[in-house]
Amino acid sequence: MPPKRAMALLPTPPSSSTSSSNASSSGATASSSTAASSGATNSSSTASDNGTHQNNNPSRLSIALRNARRLKAEVDSHVDDLAAMEREDTEFRAIAAKNAAENNLLWSANARLGKEMESMTDLAARYALQMTAMRGESDGYRAERDTARAEMEETERQHAKMRVELDKMGWMDTIE
Repeated sequence: MPPKRAMALLPTPPSSSTSSSNASSSGATASSSTAASSGATNSSSTASDNGTHQNNNPSRLSIALRNARRLKAEVDSHVDDLAAMEREDTEFRAIAAKNAAENNLLWSANARLGKEMESMTDLAARYALQMTAMRGESDGYRAERDTARAEMEETERQHAKMRVELDKMGWMDTIE
C-alpha cells in the first residue's frame, strides 16, 4: 500500500463524483453537481486527465482555508496598525513642527528681552552716573551754602562789633 502522500497524488476514481456532489450540496453550486452526475466532465476530472491532482479532502482544504483567512486577518490587522502608526507619526510630526515654531518664537522673544535688559541696564547705569553727579553737585551746593552761612555769620559778628565800637564812640545815635 503506498504512503498517504503518494495516495493523495493519485488520480481520483470516477466514484468521487458522488463525493463532489456531496461537497457541492454543502457549498458548491448545484449546476456542477448535476454536470458531474450526468457524466459531463468537471474541473476535477479534467485535472486528473492532465496528470495533476486536486486535493478533495475537505478537512485539509478547510484547515488551509481557515489558516489563509487567519493569516489574511493578521496581515489586515498589521496593515491597519501600520496605517494607525503612520497617522500617529504624522500627528507627532505636526506637533513637533508646531513646538519648533513656538520654540523659535520663544527664542526670538528671549533675544528681544535680552536686548531690552541690556538697554535697561545701560539706562540704569546712566541714571546712576547722573545721580552720582547730582549728589556731587548737591554736596558742592551744600558746601557753598555752609561757606556762605559762615561768611554771613562772620559778617554779622563784625557788624555787631562795629556797632559796639560805634556805640562807644557815640556815633550809633547819628547812624540810626
